[in-house]
Amino acid sequence: MMKRSLPFFFIGFTLLCSSLATYADSQQQTATQIPSKSTEIETEAETVAPSIPVYTLDNMLTHFRASKADTVELTLFKPIAFSANLVELPYGRTHGYLAREIQRYSPNSNIIATQGITVAGESKQELSVYIIDELAAGMTAELAIGDRINFQAYHVYNSISGPGLLVYQWATPPQENFFQRNFSKLLHIIEHGFNHDKKDEKDKQQQQAIGTQTHNETVKVLNTANRATDSGNIQ
Repeated sequence: MMKRSLPFFFIGFTLLCSSLATYADSQQQTATQIPSKSTEIETEAETVAPSIPVYTLDNMLTHFRASKADTVELTLFKPIAFSANLVELPYGRTHGYLAREIQRYSPNSNIIATQGITVAGESKQELSVYIIDELAAGMTAELAIGDRINFQAYHVYNSISGPGLLVYQWATPPQENFFQRNFSKLLHIIEHGFNHDKKDEKDKQQQQAIGTQTHNETVKVLNTANRATDSGNIQ
């Protein structure tokens, strides 16, 4: 009886394994499809920040200017991002025109911007920009003249002197750690030390070769002298 039922056992076992494999595969496909939807959602969320255009300050000072003197061209508070060096910490500045534009653009806004900072680009050309007042205390406490800063700002207008910017966010670039700062130096030391060791080994081998050659030549000379002496004794 056992021998007759054995093939049926293997057939049943094979079908069971096949069913389990099919079920596991379907579960794996389902599990793979679920994260793909969340990945799409995350990707859409991540495109919000990168959608803000990034400019250099020098580029803005060149291209973001009013076409005529004594005129201001409004740019509807477009968000932009840029990096610059801090030239002057927060100070009070004339803000009547900016306040009117804020109220005109967003009547319910509670933004207060009565202060500014001065920044400079790679060319050292300076620009005074507005900042939201609530940023002033943190900038004064945490920043120093000459710091490189990443800004996000509203592009409010263009004047003959350059863009009118209202900074609403700032951050200092990530600082390199000790290893990052000294990586090239460490790499140079390692390579130099490795090459130096190889050079020492090569010099040692050359010296050994010279010593062996000198020894062989000395032995050869002594052998020649001994043969000459032996020949003289025989005569």
